[in-house]
Amino acid sequence: MNTTKRFISTGNPVYDTMFALLRTALWGEQRFPMLQFSPDAIDWAALYKELRYQTVQNLPLDLLCHADPQHKTAYMQSAVPNLKHYYQILKEQQTVYQLLQSARIPCVILKGTSAARYYPTPSYRCMGDVDLIVRPDDFQRTFDLLCENGYEYDGVEDLRHIHLKHHGVLFELHRYFALLNNREQAAMLDNRIFEGLAHAQVITLDGYSFPSLPVVENGLVFLDHICQHIEGGIGLRQIIDWMMYADRELNDEFWTTGFQPIVQALGLETLAVTVTRMCQLYLGLREDITWCSHADESLCEELITLLMESGNWGRKRGKHVQKSIDTLIVAKNAFAFFRYLQQRGISNWALLQRYPWLKPFAWLYQLCRYIRKGFSGEHPIRSFLCNLKKIKKTDSLLDRLEISRRSKGQ
Repeated sequence: MNTTKRFISTGNPVYDTMFALLRTALWGEQRFPMLQFSPDAIDWAALYKELRYQTVQNLPLDLLCHADPQHKTAYMQSAVPNLKHYYQILKEQQTVYQLLQSARIPCVILKGTSAARYYPTPSYRCMGDVDLIVRPDDFQRTFDLLCENGYEYDGVEDLRHIHLKHHGVLFELHRYFALLNNREQAAMLDNRIFEGLAHAQVITLDGYSFPSLPVVENGLVFLDHICQHIEGGIGLRQIIDWMMYADRELNDEFWTTGFQPIVQALGLETLAVTVTRMCQLYLGLREDITWCSHADESLCEELITLLMESGNWGRKRGKHVQKSIDTLIVAKNAFAFFRYLQQRGISNWALLQRYPWLKPFAWLYQLCRYIRKGFSGEHPIRSFLCNLKKIKKTDSLLDRLEISRRSKGQ
């Protein structure tokens, strides 16, 4: 049955078409028949650009090739690297899993393939790096073991995780995951994740195996991932990860008995309800999930607008604007801002290679760098005020979603 008329229009034909394509791609033509497009009805180049901004360009790949055969070759050529990366990640995940298994170190994969498992075609979910987490007591031993086996550490210091690379795949080895402002809530989530390591599910995708968290903890990670990135810029990929999980796992009974009490304790209930209802209104999530029916639909509209404006990682805003926004976000907390300046300064100050004793002053170098860059543009004050306005608008949305801002946190 075609239920397209139930969906809210964004007022933007490119986005309305994108949502229609995603509904058909994710739920099938039986539920959402493919729309018939006349050759001039849509700007295909603009559509594909939006899909890429949202990091979901492969999801409607088959439909794009059918609806726009003129650009089929270009779509396929663009998709191939993502498909290769997916299989490379599966292979590397299985290798690291077997390595840690042999050392009796419990681990799980967060996000990534642990989300792709819920998709109708897992390989069509675009992949980034691999998020790997172990128990705190096993962190140093894991790091040493990986380095001994050819995993290259990039030397970047981060309290939350470290980066290692192996055969072209970037791994983030996590000390902890949660970035909730309330430290008790953050500890609660991390403790559930660490406890979940003992009950990991071994998932097999396309012939490769990897460990994933139990059902509840897996969903909490998807939800907190949205929370972590909503301030700096969030895309449809994180939203669809949650939607596919909710479709598979969060029926009304399980929500009431197994999930709601936990997200309520974590301060994430309003976010869960709003995102899920938004997925029903725009992306075709089934309506028999009724626990989100009381959501504020104006808030759903505000959230979808933010997605359209920012794109995944805020990439629609452009590199320089997004860096400025990220800096303003962090600057709202003095300690976090100092640490951010120090980290960026270490990365950017070439003189440190010759004079490492200058490292304690990296924050000052980075601050001067920002000042210099800020006043070198054509309209620096106007840009600053514009970005500040964006931050305040997002802050208002976060307040309505009742979630903590990462700039206040760790």
